[in-house]
Amino acid sequence: MTPTSQNAKSVKAFKALIDDLQETKIDWHPLGANGTNDSTVLGGLAQQAVDYVVSRQGTPPHQVPAVIVAGGTPAASLVQSHTTTIPIVQAAGGSKPSNAGANMTGFYLNDPSAAKTICQQQYDLLNPTTTARVAVLYDSKNDNATQDILHSLTNYMTPDTFNVVDIVGNLASLTADRLKGIDAQHPNQCTSFMLIPNALFYDQCDDIANKVEQANIPYAIYPEREYKNAHSNKNGKQVHGHKIGLTFGLAAYYVDSLLNDPTCIGTLPWQEAVRDV
Repeated sequence: MTPTSQNAKSVKAFKALIDDLQETKIDWHPLGANGTNDSTVLGGLAQQAVDYVVSRQGTPPHQVPAVIVAGGTPAASLVQSHTTTIPIVQAAGGSKPSNAGANMTGFYLNDPSAAKTICQQQYDLLNPTTTARVAVLYDSKNDNATQDILHSLTNYMTPDTFNVVDIVGNLASLTADRLKGIDAQHPNQCTSFMLIPNALFYDQCDDIANKVEQANIPYAIYPEREYKNAHSNKNGKQVHGHKIGLTFGLAAYYVDSLLNDPTCIGTLPWQEAVRDV
């Protein structure tokens, strides 16, 4: 279950590896929100995921092993709210969900304190001024860790040097004009770009990069390696950090263990998958 498309690159990377690890055929049922972090949409998918497992898992002693994989902290948290027994693996996320139970484990991409520092360093690298502001892409419908990162960053940034662009759970609302940030108070457009880490952005590198180019923003820093080939013009672009497909690949090893022995959930620790550099 993922806020991106069920055919996202991260989902395909996971599926390829779990198929390679498992010797028997898996009943594979991907659920994607097609680019939204809306809690109502994700909550409906979470219920579908649980219902799907329950309808096919059977009852002891003939119960078929099953695992629900969630992409992103909001998705994992909503799945947890629907089941305390089915094993859940968070494939990626900003942090461990606050409601994580004994049936959940997985991976997060940064501890929040590290992510705050990284975003501040990226802001410093962009060196914005009141006449050369930075556009900051953000999603207010993402998890609390993401909101804490933005709050920390806005307190750190110099007033009138930034333009926070909130997509409110729907990346389709992102436009070049919103990134430019021109209004009566700010007659000069933003000249640089950065984004707050978000699972919804993982498979939308090309779309986001195209909007940045359409806005004629010459300088940008991105958190994932997937962005490195997203631009027709590489000048002024920096890419830091991890590759999401590899992070989802790590989750496949956990799922493989759980399908072989569902009782091993307690031996699979929460881990920080990667650290941005």
